[in-house]
Amino acid sequence: MKKILSYILICVLVLSISVFPTFAQNSKISNQLQQVLMQKEDDDTVDIYVTPTGYSPNATEMPSWPDIGEARKELNEYYDNWFITEFEPVVFDNIDYEEIVIFQNVIIITVKAQDVKRIAESELVYSVDYFENGELENESTHIYLDRIFEHYPETESAYYMGEFWYQEIGEMDVDCDDAIDFAIVYCHFAMAPDALDGTIIGDRIITQPQLYTPFRFGYALYDLEENKFIEFSETIVDDYPFLTEYMENYNIGSPLGDADNDGKLSILDATFIQLVAAQLAEYPSGDDISYYNATALTYKSDMNRDSKRNILDATAIQLKLAGI
Repeated sequence: MKKILSYILICVLVLSISVFPTFAQNSKISNQLQQVLMQKEDDDTVDIYVTPTGYSPNATEMPSWPDIGEARKELNEYYDNWFITEFEPVVFDNIDYEEIVIFQNVIIITVKAQDVKRIAESELVYSVDYFENGELENESTHIYLDRIFEHYPETESAYYMGEFWYQEIGEMDVDCDDAIDFAIVYCHFAMAPDALDGTIIGDRIITQPQLYTPFRFGYALYDLEENKFIEFSETIVDDYPFLTEYMENYNIGSPLGDADNDGKLSILDATFIQLVAAQLAEYPSGDDISYYNATALTYKSDMNRDSKRNILDATAIQLKLAGI
């Protein structure tokens, strides 16, 4: 009986992979790049930088010049002897792209929006991010930086010394009047973490090393009308219920129900829970989130939030993916 059940579950797993791929989002693609891709058609081009597996770059090392030609010239001169040749053809096989510059730790290219996910799926790729190469892009991603400096003066000198990481995740027109009401920002100081901290907002789990940061979990909602920052917490949706939808859109944190711990919620998580129930798999160690200081849940896979992980969570995942 157990053998028959295992065959059935394996068939379900194969069917899930072929039928439901659109539910999965690749966690290697940065929030900023995902926001950019949402505004582009498949055949539109986008400039991205790709970091190979095994290297996590410091934010201050990422180039952002108004002129691509100057970026190419400067980087080629600086990294003249650091070119890599074996990595590029493997990652970008059968994908049309224009090389901006290739050097040791980052490959910068212009590629069609539809091909970004294919690049991110490569095992040789650690992360994919947006390369800010135009004046408008640079302005749009730093519109609220001066507000951070205003409210948290200690961040300004640290930012210009490369010791403060800042990113604008996205903007929100909540009342649909063509005016921005709120923005989501993320920032922290470049200091060694003390311990891992976390919270749950809607169906997203935010985990953040305990850094000296203006906001406990790194993220904050900026209210343009009130000119104030509201840091993320489990209770923030009580006053800003629209936030949960935007967190899903911007892929902030990791999704509740991510049973296989791959950074995304898909039908594969429901299948994985079924495999565990049939004793054909085991939950990964990352499923236990009881040590996060601010979370009321014990398991990431506890989709229905009943403090247990069982087949009912698989059903809850299927209902969420179906929009029910």
